[in-house]
Amino acid sequence: MKLLKPLLILVSIVAFRNASAQDIVKADAIESPLHKANMGGIVFMKDTIPMAKTTAADLMSELILTPDANLSMRAFMPNSLTNLQHKMAPQQTVEQLNQGNYQFTYYVDGKQIYQENLHKGAGYASNKNGRTVLTIKLLSTLHEDMWSRYMFTRFMMRGGEDALTTGSHALKIELRPYIVTPDVKVGDLIAQGEIKLIIPVVDVKDKAIQSIKPNSGWPVSAEGYNKQLIMDLNENILQNKFKNINGIVVVKNGNLLIEEYFNGEGRDTLHDPRSVGKTFASATMGIAINDGFIRSEQQTLKDFYDLKAYQNYSPRKDSITIKSMLTMSSIFDANDNDDNSPGNENNMYALDNWVKFALDLKVDSSKKAYAQWNYFTAGIVVLGDVLNKKVPGGLERYADEKLFKPLGIRNYKWPYTPQHVPSTAGGIR
Repeated sequence: MKLLKPLLILVSIVAFRNASAQDIVKADAIESPLHKANMGGIVFMKDTIPMAKTTAADLMSELILTPDANLSMRAFMPNSLTNLQHKMAPQQTVEQLNQGNYQFTYYVDGKQIYQENLHKGAGYASNKNGRTVLTIKLLSTLHEDMWSRYMFTRFMMRGGEDALTTGSHALKIELRPYIVTPDVKVGDLIAQGEIKLIIPVVDVKDKAIQSIKPNSGWPVSAEGYNKQLIMDLNENILQNKFKNINGIVVVKNGNLLIEEYFNGEGRDTLHDPRSVGKTFASATMGIAINDGFIRSEQQTLKDFYDLKAYQNYSPRKDSITIKSMLTMSSIFDANDNDDNSPGNENNMYALDNWVKFALDLKVDSSKKAYAQWNYFTAGIVVLGDVLNKKVPGGLERYADEKLFKPLGIRNYKWPYTPQHVPSTAGGIR
């Protein structure tokens, strides 16, 4: 009996060590009956319904794939992504494991069409560490700025559209973890699921050329044109083979020849011009300089920020000018066109302070100001923040009074940074 107590202690220590070796972070408990019943599976829904409110009736077995279709998926995992990665590389820290992410593989009718290792910046690190359920939107008529929607678009553009011909098809998605060691290493299957997609035949009346409504402000043309070509174009748009086409307007010889709208859009719909929105930052900066709120485009970042309070301070940061940020030719170690660049914009969106992300970056010792061009979205965000600090009433009010109203722009909508500053990264509608 005297040996029993030490033996129990030893067993407890071994069990504790084994548990610690299995998990590196605390993951959400798996308590939902739906989760337990679908462990290792991927289910599909019309929207990202909260887990507690999801019922079996919400799960879809098929979807008619039209431009106004919504599709979400939910993967039921046995553990969090980080803990699953930890089993692949027990020696790596949580930060190192977060350099990896999920691998998605898409199949149509049993044939692999597309595979993607998600960028490390896709999704919050806290979700990778704790979540045991992955719920994402694949198709949404709200057009949210989501990595999951963009990934599904890449699948469609890189083989999905060609495979999903008119008729019925089986779409299967597989989910795996991957780590960087520094080579990419892919782990075992986490979850998989399948849904039937029905690609409808486009009715002739639906692809007919739309009549021009009155009050366009343009005289309507009476000239003839090849209407079959436009009907063929409309069919491709309706089948979503031509992506994100909201409208087609043709003006010939000063007269309105064609005006058509798709996907529920119309004349008065707000459109997202993506990074064209960055030009509003440069235009507003020019106005602010002219009004004297910014002295010159040659002013440096140290005039607006205590750069020593940010990470990776270097005296070279003191010389970074507004002009070099406007022209994307600064010396920051940043390049949106390089997935491995520390300053890639995908590393920014998951953070709670985008300006800090940019100012924390190192300078690139190989760069000289104005000597190279690298796409640097975070740098334009900083310029928006500078304007917000310096112009009266803040950027939103100032741009409205000085830029949009003089141009006759009345109906628009800014996106915002986590600090609720108008985002000059792009996406204004």
